[in-house]
Amino acid sequence: MSLFGPSAGRGATNIVRISVDSAEVRRTLSQLPQKLNERVRKKAIREGTKPYIGKLRTAWRGARYQGKGLHRRAIAASTRLDGPKRAQKGYGALIFSIGVDYRAKRGKGRQRIWHLLESGFRHKGAKRRIPGSFISMRWARSNATAMGNAIAEAILRQASLVMGGLRRAA
Repeated sequence: MSLFGPSAGRGATNIVRISVDSAEVRRTLSQLPQKLNERVRKKAIREGTKPYIGKLRTAWRGARYQGKGLHRRAIAASTRLDGPKRAQKGYGALIFSIGVDYRAKRGKGRQRIWHLLESGFRHKGAKRRIPGSFISMRWARSNATAMGNAIAEAILRQASLVMGGLRRAA
């Protein structure tokens, strides 16, 4: 399990990435054909991350900063946790991104301040930097292991269901 993001000390990026690497999951997924592999991954990722997205949205709704509550609610409503669209070569680690879909919920720009609130900013011509709150990053640090385990269990459960069907068909 590893984290990449604004306060993780691995470069300046606004996107928080969580990497889940399990040898058992890799071994199980490598036994499946490519299309079944992707179907199992996507279904298990949706199942495993569903309760955690609600927790992240709650963290953003309850965030403390000087600003309009409307912005926090817009950020919470458009918060996304994206999994990999395609399997990596060699069935490597699953990498998830936490961020805000700026097109979601017809936000009209209210949630477009997420990257500023998350990692901070500097006003034009000002010497002082406004620090970020790192709400998504702190949430990821405290929930990454549990979420990774839930995803790994869901992948193994979905794969066993599919593999059981494959054995019966053969």
